Amino acid sequence: MTQPMPGKPAEDAENELDIRGLFRTLWAGKLWIIGMGLAFALIALAYTFFARQEWSSTAITDRPTVNMLGGYYSQQQFLR
Repeated sequence: MTQPMPGKPAEDAENELDIRGLFRTLWAGKLWIIGMGLAFALIALAYTFFARQEWSSTAITDRPTVNMLGGYYSQQQFLR
C-alpha cells in the first residue's frame, strides 16, 4: 500500500458527492426548471397543432379462395 505524503493533505473529502448541496441548488432553481419544462411543453403542443400530418395507408383486399378458407377453418378448430 502507498502511504500519503506527510506534507500533502488527504483528498478524500474532495472526491465525495455532496448530495445535500446538489438538492439545495436544484431547489433554489426550481422556478427556472419548471419554467423551462413548461416552455418546452408549450412548444411541443404548438407544434402538434400547426404541423401538417404526413401519413398514409393503403389496403388491398381480395376475395378468399377455397384453399384459403380451408386453412382458416382448420386453424379455427384448434382455437376452440
